[in-house]
Amino acid sequence: MTLPSGLPEHVGDEEDIARFLTSSGQYNASGVKPAAFLPNPHNGETSVFRHGAQPLESFQAIGQRELGARSPQGAAIVKASVVREVDLELRAGEPPPLHADIIGWPGQIHDPELGKAERKERAALIAQRAGEHFGSEANGHGGVTPNRAVSPPEWECHPGNLLKCHFLSTGAESPLPWSNMV
Repeated sequence: MTLPSGLPEHVGDEEDIARFLTSSGQYNASGVKPAAFLPNPHNGETSVFRHGAQPLESFQAIGQRELGARSPQGAAIVKASVVREVDLELRAGEPPPLHADIIGWPGQIHDPELGKAERKERAALIAQRAGEHFGSEANGHGGVTPNRAVSPPEWECHPGNLLKCHFLSTGAESPLPWSNMV
């Protein structure tokens, strides 16, 4: 079955899955934190987007449109196979276009603390793998790949330190460029 975006309903293992990062609690200079992939406590799912061959500007526009006031500060990108390797699954769900959810997180049936620990462990395993599929561009910075680091137009990455960008309109600094922490 084909979705309105034209993508197949099944999310293939080789597809890039992006989690938009909306707060500094989801990343730091070392890379993506487990909190970035933890499920929403209200529905037990983690919202992600299928990041394919569309131009980066198009992908950034999706994040800005769909997140609204929670403006994306970046995106952590993993292969769909990484999600499945930790015994979770992806369910495509449009609208919005390209949207999917990570589902199958451990519940809290008998021991809420155990369920919480299992969810955090799986989220940590996914976060550790963010950006690794970019091969030789990986640099040991927790999934941040400076050679592919990109920023929205209003960000300027300082030469020699792509892990620190300057937000031109406010003068504030961010520990990472916009994406991937691509």
